Amino acid sequence: MQWKRKSHKRHRKKGMRRSMNKKIDVEVVIGGKPYTLSGYESSDYLQRIAMHINGKIAEFRAQEGYARLETELKNVLLAINLSDDYQKAQNTIRELKQDNEDMEKELFDMKHEMISMQRELQEAKDAVKKLEQEKESEEHRAIRLETELEQLRKEIAKEVVQKEETVDAAADTKPSAELTATQQTAPENADKEETVEKQDVAEDVTHSEDTEAAVTVEQTDNVAEEAKSPEEIGQEIAATIGKKEPARKTSRSSRKKRR
Repeated sequence: MQWKRKSHKRHRKKGMRRSMNKKIDVEVVIGGKPYTLSGYESSDYLQRIAMHINGKIAEFRAQEGYARLETELKNVLLAINLSDDYQKAQNTIRELKQDNEDMEKELFDMKHEMISMQRELQEAKDAVKKLEQEKESEEHRAIRLETELEQLRKEIAKEVVQKEETVDAAADTKPSAELTATQQTAPENADKEETVEKQDVAEDVTHSEDTEAAVTVEQTDNVAEEAKSPEEIGQEIAATIGKKEPARKTSRSSRKKRR
């Protein structure tokens, strides 16, 4: 039969289970007539094929004018419709395959993206862990620096206290030293002043004697040359004493500067 041959050819074309499944024969009814279909598919599969053909024949018989067509034309019309169903099924399969491929590609991209995201997530976790370690290290370092700073403050405060104590001790010692030095130098200064005063007195006496001697000499000379009046003699003595007095004052000023 034609259906048997087509079914057999279809099976050979797909190459399905030739040696694993046993070839079977199935009695079917197509168009109200009995037929035997043979194939390697299951009996249910062959029965579904027969039911599909009967459905197409029923659709044609429902149309007006189909009963008046010749048998050959009816068969051609049936074959055209079956071929149309086949092509539509093939198109659907191709679309499904394309959709499947697209889904597989999208799934592959999603997997690749997921792997990339997992890698980035792992890198982020590693970075966070490293930052946490650095943070912990910085916290320990901050605590150590605070401890060192506190220790340094204590040492500075201690040094300041020691310096203040040293300055206070030096301030207490200095007045005593100055007082001692003053007490030591006071007698010496007094002795020097007394000696200078004695020298001044001696010089005054000397100047007085010199002045008197000079006056006496001048008086003697004047008497020898000519006799002068007492008023003239007194004026000459006063003039002589006036000349000697500035010299004495200059000598005293020099001694005071030396002192």
